[in-house]
Amino acid sequence: MSRAIGQHMKAIREQRQILDDWTAYEYDLNSFFQTETPKASIMAGTTGSFSLDVSLDYYLLLYHQQLDFAEARLKTAASKGGVVDITDTPMGHDLRCVSNATIDTPKADKLRIRANLVRLDFYERFGRLPETYIYKLTIPHIAAPKPDAPIADLALAIQVPRYEPVVLASFSDQADAMLYRLAIS
Repeated sequence: MSRAIGQHMKAIREQRQILDDWTAYEYDLNSFFQTETPKASIMAGTTGSFSLDVSLDYYLLLYHQQLDFAEARLKTAASKGGVVDITDTPMGHDLRCVSNATIDTPKADKLRIRANLVRLDFYERFGRLPETYIYKLTIPHIAAPKPDAPIADLALAIQVPRYEPVVLASFSDQADAMLYRLAIS
Protein backbone atom coordinates (compact mmCIF):
# COMPACT_ATOMS: atom_id res chain seq x y z
CA MET A 1 0.00 0.00 0.00
CA SER A 2 1.41 3.39 -0.95
CA ARG A 3 2.16 6.10 1.56
CA ALA A 4 -0.61 8.31 0.13
CA ILE A 5 -3.21 5.56 0.59
CA GLY A 6 -1.91 4.92 4.12
CA GLN A 7 -2.23 8.61 5.05
CA HIS A 8 -5.81 8.81 3.80
CA MET A 9 -6.73 5.52 5.52
CA LYS A 10 -5.29 6.94 8.76
CA ALA A 11 -7.44 10.07 8.33
CA ILE A 12 -10.51 7.86 7.89
CA ARG A 13 -9.68 5.89 11.07
CA GLU A 14 -9.25 9.18 12.98
CA GLN A 15 -12.61 10.43 11.71
CA ARG A 16 -14.30 7.20 12.81
CA GLN A 17 -12.85 7.73 16.30
CA ILE A 18 -14.13 11.30 16.36
CA LEU A 19 -17.58 10.06 15.34
CA ASP A 20 -17.46 7.58 18.24
CA ASP A 21 -16.64 10.49 20.57
CA TRP A 22 -19.83 12.23 19.47
CA THR A 23 -22.04 9.48 20.94
CA ALA A 24 -21.48 10.94 24.42
CA TYR A 25 -23.59 13.93 23.34
CA GLU A 26 -26.46 11.88 21.90
CA TYR A 27 -29.12 12.78 24.46
CA ASP A 28 -28.32 16.52 24.47
CA LEU A 29 -28.14 16.80 20.70
CA ASN A 30 -31.31 14.77 20.10
CA SER A 31 -33.15 16.99 22.60
CA PHE A 32 -31.82 20.06 20.80
CA PHE A 33 -32.87 18.73 17.40
CA GLN A 34 -36.39 17.97 18.70
CA THR A 35 -36.93 21.35 20.41
CA GLU A 36 -35.27 23.42 17.71
CA THR A 37 -36.97 21.66 14.78
CA PRO A 38 -37.26 24.67 12.42
CA LYS A 39 -33.65 25.70 13.00
CA ALA A 40 -32.38 22.13 12.87
CA SER A 41 -34.20 21.40 9.63
CA ILE A 42 -32.80 24.54 8.04
CA MET A 43 -29.34 23.41 9.10
CA ALA A 44 -30.04 19.96 7.67
CA GLY A 45 -30.97 21.52 4.34
CA THR A 46 -34.75 21.11 4.41
CA THR A 47 -37.13 23.98 3.83
CA GLY A 48 -40.85 24.55 3.59
CA SER A 49 -43.38 22.19 5.08
CA PHE A 50 -41.17 19.15 4.63
CA SER A 51 -39.83 18.14 8.03
CA LEU A 52 -36.85 15.86 8.39
CA ASP A 53 -36.58 13.92 11.62
CA VAL A 54 -32.94 14.64 12.36
CA SER A 55 -31.02 13.07 15.17
CA LEU A 56 -27.41 12.44 15.99
CA ASP A 57 -27.78 8.90 14.64
CA TYR A 58 -28.79 10.35 11.27
CA TYR A 59 -25.57 12.37 11.00
CA LEU A 60 -23.36 9.57 12.33
CA LEU A 61 -24.86 7.15 9.80
CA LEU A 62 -24.40 9.66 6.98
CA TYR A 63 -20.73 10.29 7.81
CA HIS A 64 -19.97 6.60 8.33
CA GLN A 65 -21.44 5.89 4.88
CA GLN A 66 -19.28 8.62 3.36
CA LEU A 67 -16.20 7.23 5.10
CA ASP A 68 -17.07 3.70 3.91
CA PHE A 69 -17.34 4.96 0.34
CA ALA A 70 -14.00 6.82 0.56
CA GLU A 71 -12.31 3.75 2.07
CA ALA A 72 -13.68 1.53 -0.71
CA ARG A 73 -12.42 3.94 -3.38
CA LEU A 74 -8.96 4.01 -1.76
CA LYS A 75 -8.81 0.20 -1.70
CA THR A 76 -9.92 0.03 -5.33
CA ALA A 77 -7.23 2.53 -6.34
CA ALA A 78 -4.59 0.52 -4.48
CA SER A 79 -5.68 -2.68 -6.20
CA LYS A 80 -5.23 -1.21 -9.70
CA GLY A 81 -1.48 -0.67 -9.39
CA GLY A 82 0.89 2.11 -8.43
CA VAL A 83 -0.93 5.05 -6.83
CA VAL A 84 0.10 8.69 -7.07
CA ASP A 85 -1.69 11.32 -4.98
CA ILE A 86 -2.20 14.26 -7.33
CA THR A 87 -4.67 16.19 -5.16
CA ASP A 88 -2.49 19.27 -4.66
CA THR A 89 -1.12 19.44 -8.20
CA PRO A 90 -2.50 21.58 -11.03
CA MET A 91 -3.58 18.35 -12.75
CA GLY A 92 -5.51 17.31 -9.62
CA HIS A 93 -7.31 20.65 -9.58
CA ASP A 94 -8.15 20.27 -13.28
CA LEU A 95 -9.51 16.76 -12.72
CA ARG A 96 -11.76 17.97 -9.91
CA CYS A 97 -13.25 20.48 -12.37
CA VAL A 98 -14.53 17.75 -14.69
CA SER A 99 -18.27 18.02 -14.08
CA ASN A 100 -20.42 15.36 -12.56
CA ALA A 101 -22.34 13.00 -14.78
CA THR A 102 -25.72 14.07 -16.11
CA ILE A 103 -28.17 12.50 -18.50
CA ASP A 104 -26.29 14.11 -21.40
CA THR A 105 -22.84 13.08 -20.16
CA PRO A 106 -22.80 9.60 -18.64
CA LYS A 107 -20.47 8.67 -15.80
CA ALA A 108 -18.23 6.63 -18.11
CA ASP A 109 -17.47 9.78 -20.13
CA LYS A 110 -16.41 11.67 -17.02
CA LEU A 111 -14.10 8.86 -15.89
CA ARG A 112 -12.65 8.49 -19.39
CA ILE A 113 -11.96 12.23 -19.63
CA ARG A 114 -10.13 12.24 -16.29
CA ALA A 115 -8.02 9.23 -17.24
CA ASN A 116 -7.21 10.70 -20.66
CA LEU A 117 -6.05 13.99 -19.13
CA VAL A 118 -3.51 12.15 -16.99
CA ARG A 119 -2.48 9.89 -19.87
CA LEU A 120 -1.85 12.92 -22.09
CA ASP A 121 0.10 14.66 -19.33
CA PHE A 122 2.20 11.51 -18.98
CA TYR A 123 2.63 11.41 -22.78
CA GLU A 124 3.86 15.02 -22.85
CA ARG A 125 6.44 14.22 -20.19
CA PHE A 126 7.62 10.75 -21.27
CA GLY A 127 6.38 10.10 -24.83
CA ARG A 128 4.14 7.09 -24.17
CA LEU A 129 0.55 6.41 -23.07
CA PRO A 130 0.22 4.30 -19.91
CA GLU A 131 -2.91 2.61 -18.62
CA THR A 132 -4.31 4.88 -15.91
CA TYR A 133 -7.31 5.02 -13.61
CA ILE A 134 -8.38 8.15 -11.77
CA TYR A 135 -10.17 8.15 -8.43
CA LYS A 136 -11.75 11.28 -7.03
CA LEU A 137 -13.27 11.17 -3.57
CA THR A 138 -13.90 13.30 -0.51
CA ILE A 139 -13.20 12.54 3.11
CA PRO A 140 -15.41 14.33 5.64
CA HIS A 141 -13.54 15.92 8.52
CA ILE A 142 -15.86 16.38 11.47
CA ALA A 143 -14.65 18.59 14.29
CA ALA A 144 -14.12 16.85 17.60
CA PRO A 145 -16.78 17.72 20.20
CA LYS A 146 -15.80 20.34 22.75
CA PRO A 147 -17.20 19.58 26.21
CA ASP A 148 -17.53 23.25 27.19
CA ALA A 149 -19.26 24.39 23.98
CA PRO A 150 -22.95 25.37 23.97
CA ILE A 151 -25.29 22.74 22.55
CA ALA A 152 -26.15 24.91 19.52
CA ASP A 153 -22.43 25.09 18.62
CA LEU A 154 -22.13 21.33 18.99
CA ALA A 155 -25.16 20.84 16.73
CA LEU A 156 -23.64 23.10 14.10
CA ALA A 157 -20.27 21.33 14.35
CA ILE A 158 -21.79 17.90 13.67
CA GLN A 159 -23.97 19.23 10.84
CA VAL A 160 -21.28 21.13 8.94
CA PRO A 161 -18.12 19.10 8.37
CA ARG A 162 -15.18 20.13 6.24
CA TYR A 163 -14.63 17.92 3.21
CA GLU A 164 -11.13 17.06 2.02
CA PRO A 165 -10.93 16.37 -1.70
CA VAL A 166 -8.63 13.53 -2.81
CA VAL A 167 -7.55 12.79 -6.38
CA LEU A 168 -5.52 9.66 -7.03
CA ALA A 169 -3.95 8.45 -10.26
CA SER A 170 -3.46 4.70 -10.38
CA PHE A 171 -1.07 3.30 -12.97
CA SER A 172 -1.06 -0.36 -14.01
CA ASP A 173 2.73 -0.32 -14.15
CA GLN A 174 4.52 0.52 -10.88
CA ALA A 175 7.41 2.09 -12.84
CA ASP A 176 5.01 4.51 -14.54
CA ALA A 177 3.61 5.51 -11.15
CA MET A 178 7.12 6.13 -9.82
CA LEU A 179 8.08 8.20 -12.88
CA TYR A 180 4.93 10.31 -12.64
CA ARG A 181 5.36 10.81 -8.89
CA LEU A 182 8.89 12.11 -9.47
CA ALA A 183 7.80 14.31 -12.37
CA ILE A 184 5.06 16.12 -10.45
CA SER A 185 6.95 16.60 -7.21
